[in-house]
Amino acid sequence: MALTKKYAWWTERARLALVEEGGTGGWQSPTTSDMTIRILASAKATDFGVASDEDATTSAFPPQFHKAIVYWVIAELYRDPRNLDLEMAEYYMKEYDKIVKMAKHYGKRGNIGFGQIRGQQF
Repeated sequence: MALTKKYAWWTERARLALVEEGGTGGWQSPTTSDMTIRILASAKATDFGVASDEDATTSAFPPQFHKAIVYWVIAELYRDPRNLDLEMAEYYMKEYDKIVKMAKHYGKRGNIGFGQIRGQQF
């Protein structure tokens, strides 16, 4: 059976809204609660900041990849003329590249989350 209803969506205040076309031509909350919706999205993690004792900053950047940032910084420090050691810089850049490769595979996996459709009054 073909789906005959028209649906629309938009984002507002960091939320996804879904509506269906009503019988009178207006838009209303979806009347079906057993629909399956697949949402493909990408997000950028927030930047790390300087953490103080009172305000520790966190990021959505997965913790298993935090070491990549450290490796990149160490490689850059070894490239600095004051600490010039290109072999060590190359070693840490290779370690960085390994973790970036793992992160790209992680990003392509279907990290699926589940949601719920609830009617809203507009």
